[in-house]
Amino acid sequence: MTDKISHSGVVFILPSFAGGGAERVSITLLNQLSERSNFPELSLIVFDDAGPLSGLVSDKIKVHVLGCKRLREAFPILAKYILQNKPKIIFSNMAYVNQAVLFLKSFLPNDIKYIVREANTPLLGTNGLKRIILKYGYRFLYRKADEIVCPSRCVADDLLSYLDPLSYDPVVIYNPVDIAKINLNCEVAVRTPGLGIRLVAVGRLTYQKGFDRLVNLMPDLPSNTHLTILGEGPEKASLLKQIAELGLLGRVTLLGYVDNPWTYIAGADALVLPSRWEGLPNVALEALACGTKVISTPEAGGINEIVMLTSGSVFIADMGADFVAAIVSLKIKNQKNKKSENFLPNDFKFSQVVDRYEKLFLSYL
Repeated sequence: MTDKISHSGVVFILPSFAGGGAERVSITLLNQLSERSNFPELSLIVFDDAGPLSGLVSDKIKVHVLGCKRLREAFPILAKYILQNKPKIIFSNMAYVNQAVLFLKSFLPNDIKYIVREANTPLLGTNGLKRIILKYGYRFLYRKADEIVCPSRCVADDLLSYLDPLSYDPVVIYNPVDIAKINLNCEVAVRTPGLGIRLVAVGRLTYQKGFDRLVNLMPDLPSNTHLTILGEGPEKASLLKQIAELGLLGRVTLLGYVDNPWTYIAGADALVLPSRWEGLPNVALEALACGTKVISTPEAGGINEIVMLTSGSVFIADMGADFVAAIVSLKIKNQKNKKSENFLPNDFKFSQVVDRYEKLFLSYL
């Protein structure tokens, strides 16, 4: 990886290599587009190179690290870097980065095109000054974008409530799922020993993901039910305390970040998604590719769109008694240590999604 960015290329921007869905989508797209002849040079600007996903970036991608942990520190360095290198397209993938980049547009060469992707339902989980700033940004900065991409129709519809619906028509492109990679990594499924229901949950340990709600349900489930949570994040200490206080040390395991979550997903009876809000939950799509059913809260963004495209493999239940009932009704997998059939709808398959992004980018080159 080098520092130089092509003067004619597409540049992606990320705050870090944290293990979140937005970061995974960006890296996945970069890697796949780099294999296509239309994109001989692609680049990634990252504020801070911390995080477990750095090793997933292809050697074909030129990476420049700004060396800043906070947006306010990265802001002037980012502006200078774009001014010097003049990429043709800038693609960003997280709301606060999108707004920062669009603010800079007025001070940068006017031939640069800006494509932003709204990864989550706008403003959910924000309050106070942050909410006011973001709301202002949606109203007055997103109009500067040349294209707005949303991972689901529900995110696009929510975003339009902050924009002028007569002037904007966000493009809905589902998240890509690399089935070949998932199949390669979950040929042998890892299942927690025991006879009861085995659940797995995956994501950053944050308030948004709602793992605390899931842990609170465990005492209401049969005592031989086990939950494995994969991921790291700021809520880890709080979750560990909660697990201990509820006497669940033998029934809930926090494994931290793992390079291959799919082998654990493939071994579970269900992926459980207790999110308080989402855009389009990547992990639900990956679970379907692993042949594992999904139980989700209705708040998980585009989960309703996934349900419409699947048949009997995704279940939506309100957090509480309904969620417990959905788990109890699960059929325990035959423990063959092999993944089940693929439940993923064609709409999310890798080649189709990457084709759409390729066509979008080429339209601005």
